[in-house]
Amino acid sequence: NAQGHLWGEERGVHPNGTAWRSKYLNKVNEGYEERSGANSAGQTSGLRRGRAQDGTWWQEEWVQNKEATECVAGRLMGSNEHGETWEEVWETEPLNAFDAETGRQKTSAFGQKSGVDREGKQWSEAWGDDEVYGKWGTRSEIAKDGSEWTENWGSNMEGDIWCAKWGIAKRDLGVSEEWGFKCGQKNLRIGQEMDGRVNTEAGKVETWTESWCKTFEADGRLARTHAEKEGNNGFGDRWVEKWDELYARDGYTEKWASKTGQKDATRDEWKEEWGEKRAPPDEHNPSGRFLSCWAEKRGSNGYGERWNDQWSEGYDNHGMGGHKVCNKWRLNGDGSERVERSGEEWDG
Repeated sequence: NAQGHLWGEERGVHPNGTAWRSKYLNKVNEGYEERSGANSAGQTSGLRRGRAQDGTWWQEEWVQNKEATECVAGRLMGSNEHGETWEEVWETEPLNAFDAETGRQKTSAFGQKSGVDREGKQWSEAWGDDEVYGKWGTRSEIAKDGSEWTENWGSNMEGDIWCAKWGIAKRDLGVSEEWGFKCGQKNLRIGQEMDGRVNTEAGKVETWTESWCKTFEADGRLARTHAEKEGNNGFGDRWVEKWDELYARDGYTEKWASKTGQKDATRDEWKEEWGEKRAPPDEHNPSGRFLSCWAEKRGSNGYGERWNDQWSEGYDNHGMGGHKVCNKWRLNGDGSERVERSGEEWDG
């Protein structure tokens, strides 16, 4: 036509007797092309490609087999003048399983994507959707500065879900971090038992999260580690754990941790904390000479009892002189109270 568009249709028969037909459209001045085809075996296919107003080049391809299997596949790819590229492929295939109510054959779909953006960051992604087992996915990225991360996730037909993510982060002045994270949720089943208790309610869930991180200086020296855990078992039990380790440049180390928890069935609550400090390692003390430590435990239960225990221990720079202190407090269910204090000191 006057706009320079071309179109046409072709038909034929392959040597094996399969008839085919195809159509095409070419908008020459607009940089657009489209093709589609089908054959007597039940297969259809298509292709589209062109250039958008912002200069982006793109292309799509797809194939569908309309047989008893109902298999579908496709492909998408593109690039632009900024140096970005991408590609996507997918496929859906039948399973040897059928819906009990409708008789429909169940399917499994999966695909993947990958590309590079204008900053040179590489990325990839894959996923699946299975009507028997559930869903899953993974994704990762790698930046030009060396930072990278990977993520996995999934869910099943019972409604349980989970996710994990980890990577390396590049910071200023050459500092880097190795980190990770996990979380999940699981539905409690009717009749599930925990500590003599049986779940009779729908909708209760068990949850958990975990995270950790290691920090490295520019010279590769490990400077700090940190981690946390948190959970809930769905029966009213909850807990949180945290710990840190600090490594000084002169070789001294400090460690501390804490735990808290709660149990609804017995109305128990507790918290524990502790820490320590050590001198740089030497030939006599590969882990470093012990300098000081401390700890504290406190809690209560359903019988009205409460308690708080504290103790600490420390040594001088030569490891000879030192001290110990211990305090204990108890409140019994009948209201009576007991206090204990003790200590010790010695010279080098």
